[in-house]
Amino acid sequence: MKLDSRNKRILYELWNDARIPASQIAKKLNLSREVVEYRIKQLIKDKYIQEFITIIDTNRLGYKQYTIHLQLKNFEEEKEAEIITYLKNHDYVKWIVTSSGKWDVIFNMIAKNEQQFDDILSKICYDIKDNLRTYNVFSQTKLYKDADILFLKEKEETQTWKKEEKQTKIKLDEKDLKILELLSRNARAHILEIAKNVQLTPEAVSYRIKKLKSQGIIKNFRAVINISKLDQLWYYLMLQVEGLDPQAEKDIKGFFKEHKKIFFVDKLIGEWNLRIEVLAKDHEEFHKIFMQIRKKLQDYLKSYELSIIFKDLHQVSYTNGIIKELKKEIII
Repeated sequence: MKLDSRNKRILYELWNDARIPASQIAKKLNLSREVVEYRIKQLIKDKYIQEFITIIDTNRLGYKQYTIHLQLKNFEEEKEAEIITYLKNHDYVKWIVTSSGKWDVIFNMIAKNEQQFDDILSKICYDIKDNLRTYNVFSQTKLYKDADILFLKEKEETQTWKKEEKQTKIKLDEKDLKILELLSRNARAHILEIAKNVQLTPEAVSYRIKKLKSQGIIKNFRAVINISKLDQLWYYLMLQVEGLDPQAEKDIKGFFKEHKKIFFVDKLIGEWNLRIEVLAKDHEEFHKIFMQIRKKLQDYLKSYELSIIFKDLHQVSYTNGIIKELKKEIII
């Protein structure tokens, strides 16, 4: 299937809201609903769209996110595949990619506190010890720019950014948890299907979903896009930045958000304190973007480390570990 301008726009709309009706996309693109539905099916068939997930703010559920970089030893593709399968099946792992450079595997995981994180990571390291050379750990403190594929939009539009809110833990009941679980498996699940599973009316389910969104628990519904199918290379930068005052931080954050090829940015605690992910069609384009970043950070950048992400292998927001623990809390 050819990725023409209309297909790119469909991908972008589903990235921003996987639950958007085909009729609404059709109206924006001046197409019929049937044509849009056909195109979506083809985009799924041709693996441009891998799945539809619900982005949950796990901070609101009492969990913190960590990033772990793994460098493997005795490297063999078979062993790497075993480690990746092990991580995919782990109850607390949210995201896994393979990469070039110093690190072979990068993954995100969640934990309720540092003690739980240490227990989980220690078990992971023990289980893969025969193939683990070293690892590095980072915890996220601020999200500067959530993942966005702005470059797919050919028409310029004014961007609106949500104001960051204080993260407070919110308690949910059994019905809320079941709705989140169903939406996490398929963000485009029909209201009638969800209602049947949770034994509520469709109106009650719609109300609860709106409430979960207004509480900030549901951040977004997203189509998981196969970046490699978009003819883009995925660059992963870790930077050490020092001396940012509040005004400079605000200015730099605005630069990241408006740049179409800067995919994701967050602030970290660890050896590196800023992570920037860039999408570029080739090394030459990346070099130009990197020069822009370095110029913007020239008074603050101390050092950096570069990797290239090969494959996005696993994405889930509402992990099995969260589901099990929250269910236990309700029972108790």
